[in-house]
Amino acid sequence: MISEMLAGRLRGAGSAVPVACGHDRDAALKPDDALAMPLEGNQRFVAGAPEHPNQDAARRAETAPELPGH
Repeated sequence: MISEMLAGRLRGAGSAVPVACGHDRDAALKPDDALAMPLEGNQRFVAGAPEHPNQDAARRAETAPELPGH
C-alpha cells in the first residue's frame, strides 16, 4: 500500500488516496476527509473527551508493572 502511494497515487490535489492506516485499508481517503480527522481529534482533546479513555497516562501508570530503579 505504501509503495503504491509512493509510486504516484498521491498525484493530483483533488484525487483520493488509499488509507495507509485504520480499519479499512482498501478505502480511499479524500483530502478533505484526511484534514477532518486530526481536526476532530483536536476537538476531542480540547473537550477532554478522548476516543479511547482507558489509554491515558494515568491508566498506563495504574496498570504497568513497576520497573526496578524507576
